Amino acid sequence: MEKLHLALEKLDKEIEKEKEKNAVIQVIGNYVVQLISDCPEKAELVLAKDKTLKGAYEAMRKAAEKVKVGNCAVLSDDEGFRIVREYFGIGNEPIHSKEPVVKNNSDKKLSLNLDDLLR
Repeated sequence: MEKLHLALEKLDKEIEKEKEKNAVIQVIGNYVVQLISDCPEKAELVLAKDKTLKGAYEAMRKAAEKVKVGNCAVLSDDEGFRIVREYFGIGNEPIHSKEPVVKNNSDKKLSLNLDDLLR
Protein backbone atom coordinates (compact mmCIF):
# COMPACT_ATOMS: atom_id res chain seq x y z
CA MET A 1 0.00 0.00 0.00
CA GLU A 2 2.97 2.27 0.63
CA LYS A 3 4.05 2.03 -3.02
CA LEU A 4 0.55 2.99 -4.14
CA HIS A 5 0.61 6.05 -1.90
CA LEU A 6 4.05 7.07 -3.21
CA ALA A 7 3.02 6.54 -6.84
CA LEU A 8 -0.15 8.59 -6.38
CA GLU A 9 1.89 11.35 -4.76
CA LYS A 10 4.36 11.32 -7.66
CA LEU A 11 1.54 11.53 -10.21
CA ASP A 12 -0.25 14.31 -8.32
CA LYS A 13 2.92 16.42 -8.23
CA GLU A 14 3.55 16.01 -11.93
CA ILE A 15 -0.09 16.73 -12.83
CA GLU A 16 0.00 19.89 -10.71
CA LYS A 17 3.32 21.01 -12.22
CA GLU A 18 2.21 20.48 -15.83
CA LYS A 19 -1.49 21.39 -15.68
CA GLU A 20 -1.04 24.98 -16.88
CA LYS A 21 1.36 24.01 -19.67
CA ASN A 22 -0.19 20.86 -21.09
CA ALA A 23 -3.75 19.70 -20.34
CA VAL A 24 -3.02 16.32 -21.95
CA ILE A 25 -0.70 15.52 -19.03
CA GLN A 26 -3.68 15.84 -16.68
CA VAL A 27 -5.74 13.42 -18.79
CA ILE A 28 -2.90 10.90 -18.93
CA GLY A 29 -2.25 11.37 -15.21
CA ASN A 30 -5.87 10.80 -14.27
CA TYR A 31 -5.88 7.64 -16.38
CA VAL A 32 -2.74 6.29 -14.71
CA VAL A 33 -4.13 7.18 -11.26
CA GLN A 34 -7.23 5.11 -12.08
CA LEU A 35 -5.09 2.23 -13.37
CA ILE A 36 -2.97 1.93 -10.27
CA SER A 37 -5.93 2.53 -7.96
CA ASP A 38 -7.66 -0.45 -9.58
CA CYS A 39 -4.45 -2.53 -9.65
CA PRO A 40 -2.19 -1.36 -6.78
CA GLU A 41 0.41 -3.99 -7.69
CA LYS A 42 1.19 -1.87 -10.79
CA ALA A 43 2.13 1.20 -8.68
CA GLU A 44 5.78 0.10 -8.56
CA LEU A 45 6.02 0.56 -12.34
CA VAL A 46 4.98 4.22 -12.01
CA LEU A 47 7.63 4.80 -9.35
CA ALA A 48 10.48 4.10 -11.79
CA LYS A 49 12.62 7.26 -11.90
CA ASP A 50 12.76 7.30 -15.69
CA LYS A 51 8.96 7.05 -16.09
CA THR A 52 6.97 10.28 -16.10
CA LEU A 53 3.65 11.52 -17.40
CA LYS A 54 5.58 13.85 -19.69
CA GLY A 55 7.45 10.81 -21.04
CA ALA A 56 4.14 9.01 -21.64
CA TYR A 57 2.90 12.09 -23.50
CA GLU A 58 6.03 12.10 -25.65
CA ALA A 59 5.51 8.40 -26.47
CA MET A 60 1.96 9.24 -27.61
CA ARG A 61 3.19 12.22 -29.64
CA LYS A 62 5.82 10.09 -31.41
CA ALA A 63 3.20 7.46 -32.27
CA ALA A 64 0.88 10.17 -33.60
CA GLU A 65 3.72 11.56 -35.75
CA LYS A 66 3.85 8.24 -37.58
CA VAL A 67 0.21 8.47 -38.65
CA LYS A 68 -0.15 12.19 -39.23
CA VAL A 69 -1.58 13.56 -42.44
CA GLY A 70 -0.36 17.06 -43.17
CA ASN A 71 -0.29 18.86 -39.84
CA CYS A 72 -2.95 16.68 -38.22
CA ALA A 73 -2.58 13.48 -36.25
CA VAL A 74 -5.28 11.59 -34.40
CA LEU A 75 -5.11 8.63 -32.06
CA SER A 76 -8.17 6.89 -30.69
CA ASP A 77 -8.57 6.73 -26.91
CA ASP A 78 -7.75 3.02 -27.03
CA GLU A 79 -4.56 3.63 -29.05
CA GLY A 80 -3.42 6.50 -26.86
CA PHE A 81 -4.04 4.73 -23.57
CA ARG A 82 -2.42 1.54 -24.91
CA ILE A 83 0.72 3.60 -25.56
CA VAL A 84 0.59 4.96 -21.99
CA ARG A 85 0.23 1.44 -20.55
CA GLU A 86 3.13 0.18 -22.66
CA TYR A 87 5.29 3.16 -21.69
CA PHE A 88 4.87 2.42 -18.00
CA GLY A 89 5.20 -1.34 -18.59
CA ILE A 90 1.71 -1.96 -17.28
CA GLY A 91 0.89 -4.21 -20.21
CA ASN A 92 -0.98 -4.09 -23.44
CA GLU A 93 -4.38 -5.20 -22.18
CA PRO A 94 -6.74 -2.47 -21.00
CA ILE A 95 -7.49 -2.57 -17.31
CA HIS A 96 -11.14 -1.97 -16.69
CA SER A 97 -12.41 -0.29 -13.59
CA LYS A 98 -13.85 -2.52 -10.95
CA GLU A 99 -17.60 -2.80 -10.95
CA PRO A 100 -19.18 -0.34 -8.55
CA VAL A 101 -20.38 -1.82 -5.30
CA VAL A 102 -24.15 -1.92 -5.22
CA LYS A 103 -25.71 -1.93 -1.80
CA ASN A 104 -28.61 -4.29 -1.45
CA ASN A 105 -31.33 -2.38 0.31
CA SER A 106 -33.96 -5.09 0.24
CA ASP A 107 -35.98 -3.36 2.93
CA LYS A 108 -36.39 -0.29 0.71
CA LYS A 109 -38.47 -1.15 -2.32
CA LEU A 110 -40.13 1.04 -4.84
CA SER A 111 -43.33 -0.28 -6.27
CA LEU A 112 -44.61 1.36 -9.44
CA ASN A 113 -47.51 0.54 -11.62
CA LEU A 114 -47.37 1.64 -15.27
CA ASP A 115 -50.95 2.92 -14.96
CA ASP A 116 -49.82 5.27 -12.17
CA LEU A 117 -47.23 6.79 -14.46
CA LEU A 118 -49.63 7.30 -17.33
CA ARG A 119 -52.22 9.23 -15.33
